[in-house]
Amino acid sequence: MLCDDVEQLEIKGLKMQGTLHTPELIRLVNTRDVIISESRPTSPVPVFLSIHGEKSDNIVMMNNLLKRAKQKIAFEKESMKMILTEF
Repeated sequence: MLCDDVEQLEIKGLKMQGTLHTPELIRLVNTRDVIISESRPTSPVPVFLSIHGEKSDNIVMMNNLLKRAKQKIAFEKESMKMILTEF
């Protein structure tokens, strides 16, 4: 799933299948004010969520089941870690 230049995005209860060759299940590019909750990959994947773009901001992850993701979150730049909140 690709979200590019999106505001006020809410993803709840997403159950998505990928493969080990799927780069990520969700890719956010310049996306702001995001809540991703109660979501999970239904098969093993390398990355659940990747965050890109200097305009990306205020991303919240809540109650996701990510044991099938080798890496929960990948950031384009290390400095982007501060825009993410996890519960």
